[in-house]
Amino acid sequence: MFKKAFLAMLVLEGLSLLSFFFPYLAKPLLALLFVLTLVLAWRKFEWGIYILFAELFVGSRGHLLEASVGFVPVSLRLVIFFAVIVGAGRLVLADRSSAWATLKQLPISFWFLVLAVVAGIGIGFASGHPTASVFLDANGYLFLAVIPLVLLAVKDRDGIMRLLDILAAAVLVIALQTLAAFVWFRFSLPGVAPLYAWILGQEIGEITGHVGEASRVFLQGQFYALVAIFIFAFFRAKQTYYYLIFGAAVFTVLMSLSRSFWLGAVAGVVFFIILVLGWVRIRFREFLALAARVALLSLVAIAAAYLLLSSNASTAGQSLGGRVEDPTQGPAGEARLLLLPGLLDGIQSRLFLGHGFGKELSYASFLPDRVTAQNPNGEIRSFAFEWGYLDLALKLGLIGFLAYLWFLGSIFQLGLEAPAGERLLAAGFLGGLAAICVLNVTTPYLNHPLGIGYLALSIVTFKALRP
Repeated sequence: MFKKAFLAMLVLEGLSLLSFFFPYLAKPLLALLFVLTLVLAWRKFEWGIYILFAELFVGSRGHLLEASVGFVPVSLRLVIFFAVIVGAGRLVLADRSSAWATLKQLPISFWFLVLAVVAGIGIGFASGHPTASVFLDANGYLFLAVIPLVLLAVKDRDGIMRLLDILAAAVLVIALQTLAAFVWFRFSLPGVAPLYAWILGQEIGEITGHVGEASRVFLQGQFYALVAIFIFAFFRAKQTYYYLIFGAAVFTVLMSLSRSFWLGAVAGVVFFIILVLGWVRIRFREFLALAARVALLSLVAIAAAYLLLSSNASTAGQSLGGRVEDPTQGPAGEARLLLLPGLLDGIQSRLFLGHGFGKELSYASFLPDRVTAQNPNGEIRSFAFEWGYLDLALKLGLIGFLAYLWFLGSIFQLGLEAPAGERLLAAGFLGGLAAICVLNVTTPYLNHPLGIGYLALSIVTFKALRP
């Protein structure tokens, strides 16, 4: 599965690049991939789920392929989602008892969260928020529908191993993508301008700095490299390429130069080590052997990242040292702090039920790219906010906020119920969960398909590991 997934992802990246320069190809490619996913999901539903996760792992915001149908933008993630829904419909009609049994596996907290999201949509419309804003704000939560679909398709450890092969392939692709983008910009290789336009145009990520001295390549899909660090750190498998995947994951997170990722990684590492020593309880000699392997691979990844980032002495200190200084002193950190008073006031004004999706706030950001003669304070008006949990409380209120925390707690509980022989793998997923919970404080992922997709992967893994 690893080789197939890796090649398929490279082809997808190539098709995305091709359709960006030849937009007329986007619609036929979307139609072709919709039919392909539908046929596979219809014949063998789990293959639809594998395709869905493959796109999620490498697709960043989901716009690798996109075309407008009328006034509606249609993305690859959307067409795959609908193809999988159709495949699930066939499966449910063929075996309703199995579908009902799958729904009963979901924790009660999941349904409370779904109700809170539905209420948030209703309150958003009732409050008079623009329809487009309500939809764009809430559509990430629609990925919650994937969770029962995944449980319907993947029921055993073999299915989980296939999903992990797909994740491993995605991490390698993202690492190569990060490396290629950095090298292209750092050394001003031919085609740098079209590459930059593609990465920004398809919302794959962002690149800061000037050509010839690129300081940062941040891709939203690098999130899956972060959680892969914990999953593959102590992964027990005969295939040695998993060692490469772990090293690639560490390298990618370092090259992202994301303080939020690094903070999440530290929290995940601490929680993972506590679990391994106190809950998994592997033999200390085995722990030392695994830790030595992880340390060696991490050192290689750190050395590679440092050599690349130091290839331009004038920007090396800014790239590395600047990311570990006081995060509130940079423009982005200051803008986050300036947003806080408005967010807290908004939460307090409708504490229990929230303002619903599409709620907008204005604040003076003073960001250099926002300050103009007409906008001297760099004022921003938006319904999307960096403070993940506060965004949740503003839209869904205290009730929705607690429902999400309850749901997260239910997932942790499922993981801690793993049988003794599977606890090491479960600990890896739990470490990733700890990382995303901390990451979401300043960089919202739990309201996005990327984060919700990881919750779905964790739930189905914990369910499949149980006897």
